[in-house]
Amino acid sequence: MSNENRKNRNITFICILSFSIIFIGASLIINYGSQIEVERIATSNHVAEATITKVYCSDHGKVDYIYKVGSTTFSGSDYSCSASLCKDRKLGDKITVHYSGSDAGISRCGSVDKAESLILSQYIFLFFLFVVLLIAAYDNWRQRK
Repeated sequence: MSNENRKNRNITFICILSFSIIFIGASLIINYGSQIEVERIATSNHVAEATITKVYCSDHGKVDYIYKVGSTTFSGSDYSCSASLCKDRKLGDKITVHYSGSDAGISRCGSVDKAESLILSQYIFLFFLFVVLLIAAYDNWRQRK
């Protein structure tokens, strides 16, 4: 392999590796924020009836909703409201939301257990992505020798 080809290959690899590390880091930060919210709900779990205000079937079954706690209205958005039922969801449908007693603005429309398992699966995905990147980095380093 010529020096020019090797240089181009190394630059491409460094760019891909840098982007991947930034992606993994950002994903970990976002996932950690979701984990904190779910833990706050689990610590003081309250339930309310919410009304669906928007349905995004093409976005993994995401729904927007509003719910009342006392005289205050809150809004939320979540993916864990069962994507398999998305086509059956309509504006104005009632769903059950779980919210934090310490901050009623933190809510999930699925169960806390389901949200926790989703977060765990995202951590597992990021771990395997990190392992693949390590293997690719090692392979690239080994080929330089």
